[in-house]
Amino acid sequence: MYQQIEKLRLFLTHAKQGFVILETMKPSYIKNMIYDQLNLQSKAVIIDMKTFSPRLTSLTYFITQKVEAHENRSIVVINHLNHISKYYPTGDFDVAQIINFSRDLLSDFNKIFIFILPVYFVNVLIHYAKDFYDFVILKIEFQTDDFLQPDLKFLKNRLIFQKDLLANCNNPTKKAKIIDEIASIEKEYMAKTGEAFGMPENKLDLAQKTAYNLDFNQKMSDIIQE
Repeated sequence: MYQQIEKLRLFLTHAKQGFVILETMKPSYIKNMIYDQLNLQSKAVIIDMKTFSPRLTSLTYFITQKVEAHENRSIVVINHLNHISKYYPTGDFDVAQIINFSRDLLSDFNKIFIFILPVYFVNVLIHYAKDFYDFVILKIEFQTDDFLQPDLKFLKNRLIFQKDLLANCNNPTKKAKIIDEIASIEKEYMAKTGEAFGMPENKLDLAQKTAYNLDFNQKMSDIIQE
């Protein structure tokens, strides 16, 4: 799962707007995962469609009202869109049509919209909301097997990924950020297990290879001593 999370992280780092679909059978789990792992607390507004009622407002107005109420947030996460199909005569088809007609309105907000959807509903959008789907820049699939991986394995995979980035990074500033991320992962691992992840000499070697000024040396010294 770490590869999918890092792929989304990379997209959010560089993109300014666009539609993203996260395809999963565990929407609430994935919502919590990206919210925590990608630190979206100050960047995203989460719209849970389970709070929507067509007796009170239209679907399009419900979404736009939520977005406008958080205009300083650059990311909009929409969860449980498929949940509202029960309110419409032809179910999924009606929801797909409404989203299709709302494409330009949502796009004009110039934000990143993340739709967390089950597999079957993604297929509905592909067939019945083609104009909307044309605006989908990124689709990430979270396989069922991904949820069988324990948290500690996820942390280890994240650490491997970050160390690979570090090994291929020549920019001192970016190296410092990667080192911070590695330290954060190792702290989280220790909090869960009570044990250090790696050997101290590995951290020392890491510090020697990446230190580039006095401040950075001090930062690495602090990491080594933890």
